Amino acid sequence: MGTSDTTPVSDSGAASRTDRFDSWKEIAVHLGRSVSTVQRWEKQEGLPVHRHLHNKLGTVYAFRCEVDAWWRERRPRLEPSLESSRGEGRKKVWAMVVVLLVVLGAAAAIALRTSWGDRPMAEKRGPPG
Repeated sequence: MGTSDTTPVSDSGAASRTDRFDSWKEIAVHLGRSVSTVQRWEKQEGLPVHRHLHNKLGTVYAFRCEVDAWWRERRPRLEPSLESSRGEGRKKVWAMVVVLLVVLGAAAAIALRTSWGDRPMAEKRGPPG
């Protein structure tokens, strides 16, 4: 009677729920990232994820100790790239805000110029002094 070499078995015969993640979402929550990020890390960075293969679909699982060890090793390299990508997102937002303000300013200037052009000359000069 053998046991799987990939699934640790406790005294009760089942892996502890806190030691194993049973979905992409659980892995992502543990690492504080999105599901798409941890899926990319599995493909590109070797995030240790295991699969149960079924007839049509497979399910994923990962062990906390493996994920934590992987994170300790990879974090110094991954964190700077995450910070720079967040910074790039902020730069894009600020650029959009600046463009929006310029467009609104131009629209306001055109509206004021048009409304001033329709007034008689005496109104443009203001009250006599």
